[in-house]
Amino acid sequence: MKQIHDYSKNWDFDLDGKADQVYFIGTRGAHLYFFLRIVLSIDNVERDFPFIQSDFPILPTDEELKKSEINLINSLTQFAVFDYDKDNIIDIFVRLDNSSFLSNKKILRKHGVKSNYIIITFRDREAKFRDYSNNSSALN
Repeated sequence: MKQIHDYSKNWDFDLDGKADQVYFIGTRGAHLYFFLRIVLSIDNVERDFPFIQSDFPILPTDEELKKSEINLINSLTQFAVFDYDKDNIIDIFVRLDNSSFLSNKKILRKHGVKSNYIIITFRDREAKFRDYSNNSSALN
């Protein structure tokens, strides 16, 4: 039995006018983690990100997100979807716990990520990764 959090058909990451698929797929470990999978409607290709893992990928309500968006680092939010940099392109926020971050640190660094707090944006069908910062002017 697979454990899957399915958040599909809520957001359009590839800007083709159709909602995309978002999943967190269980890793079946002793301590269950979930890795991120995105399927863009523009090409229906499964994009697995095994280095983006969460043990609690529960989407907060819009009200909870608005309360914590000013300071996601100090909130309990593990996963959120919102326009981080106010460019009209929806971004994905994922918080990695220390264990997940340390075990995937090498590949995260290759993608330019240096912290446990990740922003993922899709541009031309490619995932772009960066660190989340509370100091961004995007949150004003």
